[in-house]
Amino acid sequence: MYRALRFIRDQMDYDTLPNFSLTPKATLEMWVNSAGPDGEQTLVSKKWNGNDFRILLSPNGTTSNVKVYLNGVQQTLGTLGMGYQHLAFTIDSSADNRVITAYKNGVPFGSPIMFSGVSGNFSDVSQPWMLGARPSGGSTTDHFGGLIDEIAVYDTTLSVAKILSHFQAPRDMQEMGLRVYFPLDEGSGSRLNNSGSVFLSAGKNFGADWSAFAARQMTEPHVFTPSTRQVTLNPSVTSVDQVDFVDRSTVAVSGFRYKNTDCFAPNVEILVNGTSFSPKILTDSTGKFTIDFDPGATATLTPVFEDHLFVPAFWDVTNVSSPIAGVLFNDITTRKVSGKVAGGLCKKSIIKDPPGSGQGTYCVVKIRSVDGCLERQILIDNIEGDFEFLELPPLKEFTVAVVEHSDPLIKTAFQVLGGSTINLTKKDTMLEFIYFAPPDVQITSGLDPYSPTCDQIVLDQGEYKTVTIQMVEQYVAHPGDTGTCPVDSASFRIINGFSDEVLDTTMSNGLLTYKFKVGKPNPSPPFLKTFQGHRHHSNHRCRCFAEHRSTGYLQTR
Repeated sequence: MYRALRFIRDQMDYDTLPNFSLTPKATLEMWVNSAGPDGEQTLVSKKWNGNDFRILLSPNGTTSNVKVYLNGVQQTLGTLGMGYQHLAFTIDSSADNRVITAYKNGVPFGSPIMFSGVSGNFSDVSQPWMLGARPSGGSTTDHFGGLIDEIAVYDTTLSVAKILSHFQAPRDMQEMGLRVYFPLDEGSGSRLNNSGSVFLSAGKNFGADWSAFAARQMTEPHVFTPSTRQVTLNPSVTSVDQVDFVDRSTVAVSGFRYKNTDCFAPNVEILVNGTSFSPKILTDSTGKFTIDFDPGATATLTPVFEDHLFVPAFWDVTNVSSPIAGVLFNDITTRKVSGKVAGGLCKKSIIKDPPGSGQGTYCVVKIRSVDGCLERQILIDNIEGDFEFLELPPLKEFTVAVVEHSDPLIKTAFQVLGGSTINLTKKDTMLEFIYFAPPDVQITSGLDPYSPTCDQIVLDQGEYKTVTIQMVEQYVAHPGDTGTCPVDSASFRIINGFSDEVLDTTMSNGLLTYKFKVGKPNPSPPFLKTFQGHRHHSNHRCRCFAEHRSTGYLQTR
């Protein structure tokens, strides 16, 4: 089942892998079995933007030293040893320097190495990754002699325990964070297939031979029918023909996933030679499918699901003699989620300028699949509060939520609100997260101060007054926008000390006009009376309470 690639140094064998970047924290793993010291030999190399990265071997007596070369600096880790060795390298680029920590067979290998002044993320579309050699002008040099198996790249610096588990047992090809994975198990041809989450074209083999001497060995016993036959020979019957045994063994072919994610596509049908198998072959909830072929079978596998597009569009399996794992179909159909974080029904800004930095507002929206296979977040970088998640897999359930906001009151309101669950199987989705500020009751006219020099309200007993009341919500003001959002309708209770009455009424069209007759003065010091307007404001997202209170004198005439 497992294969490896055998490189012959004198024949200048090498492989290329398509360009891919490394995340700020990454881990690279591989199995290596050297044919022995023979000059400088490159295991893996990558050039980008003037930088040059290599993992290489150099002679050290009867064995070889493992070295790392980056940015013109070469550092030694230790001796490789005989037979298959599992090498892992965690690469931390999250700070100003690159720190590379190596492990051999699951234990630390040498001391962590720090490289200064390294820029870029290992990506250059004009320069492929190379196995077994490094580029030199228009050719290759420093070729490797020996076996290489399993190239894996993760999107984080793996723990020692996780690296040790990869040394001790086969890795799970559906493991979270496995961005790039070339198992090198094809066994024939020049195509090298990626089973990682990053959507990549195929790699190419230039001369290396396929070897059954892989880092891990597995055999598949064949099953025959009948299991035994009894034959009787005697002096009169000295030979028997047609003693047939039929090989009833089946060979499993399996594969999975969604483009550029750790998510897997369920219920995708796999057609065999253009038709449905009997029974139908469907990917399960983990995206896997298995087809049992008769030994020697040749077939074309084609994925189909609604209007989705897949790359590759088909996969040929030829003269199947051993199980084939990692037949990877990428569902390249993607969806988009866009929306807004805003305030009130007016959708006013709740983001202070400059957004995301300094004295501005730090607001984060997160999207997460229910099963946790995908999680992304966006720091809102505009005062309008717009956000957009692109290239999402068409999964049935995602949760989207506002998880951070610089204003504690707004953050708490969104936490109480919770996330929105969306379905992306059929189409893109738009959604809004609306915060409702505590409303403010304002009396816009009818209870004006006595004069510019006296801010007290003075009313005459017996006169008729008309008071105009308004309800507003206040959000972040920006040039050309006060951030004020009038409330259209509300229920009020007016406690009017000026007329000695309590009235329950409603407001519509944004204004409440209230008329009353001024009653008797207050004979007790300090002779003031109070006008109060209370409003209970409720909607789908908040329940608030607001009031306005005015005090003043009444006089008789």
